[in-house]
Amino acid sequence: MSPLEVGLGLASVGCSTGSQLLMKAAAQASEHGRRYRRLALAVAGQLVSVLLVVLLMRTLALSLLVCFAALAYIVVPLSSQLIFGERLPPRFWLGASLVSAGTVCISIAM
Repeated sequence: MSPLEVGLGLASVGCSTGSQLLMKAAAQASEHGRRYRRLALAVAGQLVSVLLVVLLMRTLALSLLVCFAALAYIVVPLSSQLIFGERLPPRFWLGASLVSAGTVCISIAM
């Protein structure tokens, strides 16, 4: 995996994570204008994330793209804990451990 591919993958995870956090923020917004702006930014973030993944699909094996998708399963809840004060139950940590172990197994096998 080249540095460019790693950068695009991490950028995709960042856009997707930011998008999901914006959706949560939009759901909590009391003012309609603020809610719609956040939703519009969330949609834009998801579109950028998908475009980056499409670019990566040209050169990267799909099995390696799964590693970046798995990263989002950990980054989003941790970010929501920091930003929104959400509590992460013990089963999250078990699931995050399993996802991380699976991701490591996939990347070692490649």
